[in-house]
Amino acid sequence: MLLPCHAGSAQPRTLDFADVLALALRTDGAGAQVARLAEERAASVVLGAEGAYQWSLASGFGARYAAEIVALNGFLTTQTRDRWPLVATASGERLLENGMRVRVGMAAIADVSDETRRRLYPLANRPTFSVDIPLNGSLGTPAEGFRLEAARNEHVAATRDSALAKDSFIYQVGAGFWRAVYAEQRRQVQSELREVIAEVAQHFATRAAQGAISPAEAEQWQARLELRRIGVERAAQEAATRRDQLNAILQVESEASHRDVRYIAPFPEVAAASRLAKLDLDALVSMALERRPEVEVQRAKVKSARLKARAADRETASRFSLVTGFDRVMVEYSRPLGAMLNVAAQRQHQAEIDIAEVQLKELERTIRVQLRESLARLTGAEALVRGLSSVVARLAQSLANTREQVRAGMQPAAAVASGAESLAQGRDELLEARLRYTLALLELRSQTAAVAAHTGSGRELAALLVTLPN
Repeated sequence: MLLPCHAGSAQPRTLDFADVLALALRTDGAGAQVARLAEERAASVVLGAEGAYQWSLASGFGARYAAEIVALNGFLTTQTRDRWPLVATASGERLLENGMRVRVGMAAIADVSDETRRRLYPLANRPTFSVDIPLNGSLGTPAEGFRLEAARNEHVAATRDSALAKDSFIYQVGAGFWRAVYAEQRRQVQSELREVIAEVAQHFATRAAQGAISPAEAEQWQARLELRRIGVERAAQEAATRRDQLNAILQVESEASHRDVRYIAPFPEVAAASRLAKLDLDALVSMALERRPEVEVQRAKVKSARLKARAADRETASRFSLVTGFDRVMVEYSRPLGAMLNVAAQRQHQAEIDIAEVQLKELERTIRVQLRESLARLTGAEALVRGLSSVVARLAQSLANTREQVRAGMQPAAAVASGAESLAQGRDELLEARLRYTLALLELRSQTAAVAAHTGSGRELAALLVTLPN
């Protein structure tokens, strides 16, 4: 929601941090949209894996060759004649979750004489029923079961990818917002410095017109004023660039209502050094490993790789099964000739397991390193902000004293410009230090999955992202 700076004014409208985050939660970003599509794709893979347990239907119709024995006066002869009786079959098969396969069906043969049917096709029209019971390791959980479980783990990983995309998007929005705020405040600092230089330049121009100083000296101040004007324009261009970059992240760059909007908010107050000292790296790492979506994703990938390896073992190993039906009881045994298929599958899946485990360990190590660096940046920025705040306060007081002395005739007017330039430089450095502190705080919150675990409003999220983790 866009908020006007002043009711009824024509000034650019502004958005604060909470407004921007509320907008970000609505737009969600392209990364989150792609992650949701990937989640849908993973759900379809699960559905396909579950399809292995559905009934499958097979049917056929045609003719088969049969040599019919010729009967004469009720006695069979040695003569035969060719016949093409019609054959129709229908059967259904289903894999049970325990690995057993059930087949139920019907076979029928028609267009043969009763005598021939009796002698040649005593079971021509009959139901068929058989149960295939694996007697090796496949009984209990077949390869399809491991494949289904692997697909479910990958779906969980895709679900957490959506949370990861949300976390990354909110971090980009937050970082873009505070950089826009920094650029806007720096533009204000340069504008205020230009006003001071303009006052001094006007003072020297007046004195030059009165003949108190040479015109050349007044021209020098006009040149300094022109440099300040260029500095203000450069700062304004930087602010516009930062604003456009944030608009692009928010996907509102084409909306007219956002073209002239300004992103304005006070930088968060720095935490006390004693509170920063209480932040325990090991505790933060544990929190991150427990809540970070990418850790959950990688753990799911490790589990999925192991399940796929077990599924491959079930499929490539030898099979020993008991087949029972209306007309048969059989024990079947099959195995591949040679060990290449087994060895190749085992090596391939073991490599996939090793890769997933190495990536998980590397991710855990990277998280620890990132958190250590974020804490160092946060601590360094906190000390810098406190030091520069004191310096800027002294420079502001010094400038105020100089103004009083100039009014009293104790110092020349040029001293005001010198003091204002020193103050502006100090304020620039303080703004940069505040930006570093805010980005480090935002980074620390992102690394401990505060965004991924958050389900509240934009204003609640804004308050969360500018405070230290408990």
